[in-house]
Amino acid sequence: SYTLSFEIDQTTELTSFEMQRATGDGDFSIVHNFSDKTISNYINAAGLGLFRYRIVAKNECGNVVCTSNEIVNIQLYITQDGNNWQLQWNNAEPLYSTILYTLDRQQPNSINLLSNSTATTYSDPIIINSSDNSLQFCYTISGLIRQASNIPEWWLIPAATTTSGNCAYCRPTITMPDAVDPLSTEVNSQTGRARNQFGPVINANPQTYSYRLTILNRNAAVVADIVKNTGDNPLDKSWNGCLKNGDKDPEEVYTYHLSVEFEGGHQQIMTGTVVVVYSK
Repeated sequence: SYTLSFEIDQTTELTSFEMQRATGDGDFSIVHNFSDKTISNYINAAGLGLFRYRIVAKNECGNVVCTSNEIVNIQLYITQDGNNWQLQWNNAEPLYSTILYTLDRQQPNSINLLSNSTATTYSDPIIINSSDNSLQFCYTISGLIRQASNIPEWWLIPAATTTSGNCAYCRPTITMPDAVDPLSTEVNSQTGRARNQFGPVINANPQTYSYRLTILNRNAAVVADIVKNTGDNPLDKSWNGCLKNGDKDPEEVYTYHLSVEFEGGHQQIMTGTVVVVYSK
């Protein structure tokens, strides 16, 4: 429910009032009629979404004399800027008022980022190695209208908070070695893979992705087809430079096709080449 606060001049000769509401760019419709000038707020159980409200005042003849029309239309934009999400929203400041914005990150690690701020931008560091390793970041933005000094009431206007419009997907980096040595078990300290383990290095929690890695020789024949499920250790799902029957592949250039599926249905596809070389 939304509580709308307002103030009516007790000495006005106006006799009737209408609280009206519109959604999106639609027409206004009456949600409440009243004539009591001492009423200073109205509660509207409007549900979720972006709403516009106004009060229409009429004289004793029923003619519209004045209309208040406070509109807040806040759109949140999310872009990637290096290792940060750059958040920006339009300044939807109505006439004779100031808007104080509140920004919250809903996912991952729900946290309040800004409270009652006049800022219209925020830079949020992207942390994909956090405890939950979530790849989807969701934010909500709301505006609090502070009326002009001669109207001391505070009016809370909800902004669009549907996660579909306020979420961003953090795409992890995927790197592939350029060679595999079937005879070497030397481990790369940075990737954790041995030189006889050809496979993707992904900077995300292995529980959040699966992949399929296919290796083809120069004749386009499949020499290896490796599948990693979300519960598998990626170090156990790699190509050792050997044929399916265990024989070692000849030293030559092979083509690979990699398809990675992240949680939430996000997919990345990579193709390239890898060389089989043997330790001297």
